[in-house]
Amino acid sequence: MPQPKVRSADSRDMTTGSVAKKLILFAIPVLGGSIFTQLYNVVDSIVVGQFVGAAALASVGISMPINMLCNSVFMGLGTGSSVLVSQFYGAGQKEELNKMVNTTYALALIIGAIITVLGMLIARPILELLNTPANVIENATTYLRIVFFGSLGHLFYQMGSAVLRGLGDSKWPMYFLIMCAILNIILDLIFVIVLHWDVAGVAWATIIAQLISGIGVVIRTLKGGYGITINLKTLRIDGHKAKLLAKIGVPSGLTMLISSMGMLVIQRFNNGFGSDFLAGMTIMMKVDGFALIPLQALGMAVTTFVGQNMGAGKEDRVHAGVRTTMILIIAIGAVMGAVMYFFGFQLGGLFTKEVPAREVCMIGLRIVFVMYIAMGLQQAFNGIMRGAGAVTIPMIISLVCMLVRIPAAYFLAVRTGNFRGIFYSMIISSYCGAIMLYVYYKLGGWKKHVAVRRGPGGPGRPGAPVAPKDVEAEGAEEAAVAQAAVATETAISAGAADMAAAAESVEAGVEMAESSDEAK
Repeated sequence: MPQPKVRSADSRDMTTGSVAKKLILFAIPVLGGSIFTQLYNVVDSIVVGQFVGAAALASVGISMPINMLCNSVFMGLGTGSSVLVSQFYGAGQKEELNKMVNTTYALALIIGAIITVLGMLIARPILELLNTPANVIENATTYLRIVFFGSLGHLFYQMGSAVLRGLGDSKWPMYFLIMCAILNIILDLIFVIVLHWDVAGVAWATIIAQLISGIGVVIRTLKGGYGITINLKTLRIDGHKAKLLAKIGVPSGLTMLISSMGMLVIQRFNNGFGSDFLAGMTIMMKVDGFALIPLQALGMAVTTFVGQNMGAGKEDRVHAGVRTTMILIIAIGAVMGAVMYFFGFQLGGLFTKEVPAREVCMIGLRIVFVMYIAMGLQQAFNGIMRGAGAVTIPMIISLVCMLVRIPAAYFLAVRTGNFRGIFYSMIISSYCGAIMLYVYYKLGGWKKHVAVRRGPGGPGRPGAPVAPKDVEAEGAEEAAVAQAAVATETAISAGAADMAAAAESVEAGVEMAESSDEAK
């Protein structure tokens, strides 16, 4: 007996209407919410940089990749949940949709508790392992432990927002983010400037604001007319849904975990260049985060778009959405790159008055400005594949990119003693990832991973089989992607070594010129 179709408002249903309009209208609230997310992150940095100092600012920056390392687990869970919710929604399965949401929240409670305890225990040992400077490590430890203590509130916001986006609603996550940002800014000013809590005050402001927004998102999920029921009877783990979630969420989480672990290695390289560089790098990454916001918003929009339309069996509409997304991504990436190149020093001045840190920020932005189109294409292709449930090959590509970036950073920065190599490695890995994802997209293997499809006579079934595909052809396709990845990594690693030698020659020439000037 077919299950009743989920009732939906046209604004949340992405399987009908203008493709461009649906993508843009979905992306705008995501964009607005992301801007406010970056805003309160930026306010953290401005308050610390202006009222505490560059060393304290560096301690916040050092904490970011460690925090992301543990957060990647439930971020992967959120990605899997959003994809499956959108597919069940598109396939019109109300009962299965409700089980999926309850399974997500039940797993979130368990995993969130584990991350909270584990994060507080490992904060100091990891900072020591990363060779964190002595003038930074105490503040960094304090900041990390407080943030991990409040990770459950952040987790509930991530999970609730993922569910709402899967349902096609990107507005309410934005509303709660705006509330979170405003509250965070107010608390920052009170805790740091009035109460003089320094770095600890920034951390407490963040976790309080995140907790309140997390509670708000959960309440909206229950009371927003989505047909979702969550109570003590329904809040349980459905075995089949958990397996589907693990199939998508684990590779997604591992992708983020790989990125975070790689960033820890890069952070160790960064630490060798001193606190002025660390402060400048922190500022640059905050500014860079703003440039990536519209690209990430489109990536999220296309994830839900592909999920709902693949669930509804509308593959032609999916391809129309991909074409529209590519046009928007390239245009936005070009504009963001230009802004970063011409206004880097001025943007750095928002965070600190210290010239060395501002100069590092400006140099970094004037190097990496060329990577924003590649970063946008990565966001788009990853969004497309996430929406279809194809996450394993993107995970492998992410691993290859990090295996390219780390040796590139080592040869171009650590071996030469030139911090600019850190930025060059970012460009190399970005284009590497964009090229490999494009190859996989063109091969088409991502289409067969859809977990839920609408059947010919009505709503689909969980795990309904997709049209069969030759197993050997599938294996050959994935082998081709892997072979291309290895070839790309080898070529880029060799190129990095050559570039390192060239960089050393340039540095030697600069030193000789400076010596000559001094002699004169």
